[in-house]
Amino acid sequence: MKTGLNATRLAIAAFIVPYIFVFSPIMLFIGEYTAFDVVRIRITITSFCGMFLLGAGLIGFMLRKLNMVLRLVCIAAGLCMIDPGAFTDMIGAVILVVMIVYQVMLNKKEKVQTA
Repeated sequence: MKTGLNATRLAIAAFIVPYIFVFSPIMLFIGEYTAFDVVRIRITITSFCGMFLLGAGLIGFMLRKLNMVLRLVCIAAGLCMIDPGAFTDMIGAVILVVMIVYQVMLNKKEKVQTA
């Protein structure tokens, strides 16, 4: 059972990526787009960040171990960034930056206390 749950957590990205393509057909080169257009667009960057947050929330680790509340926040922010709207992308990006800054500060605080 434990192996099955870990496999599901790791494979959730493969399940969600097709939905990103449905929301953003430009990523499948539908229309007159070049590879440069697809790489530089906001949708690609936010989708990658959203998958990172979703993975971190499901696995329970980003720069350090996440508690249950932070895991739920990461999952919600990841789903916000996968949705192609500008408002949801802003919410997810702010949460991503806050999470990274928070974890870096905790790591520095822990290093100071152990030294």
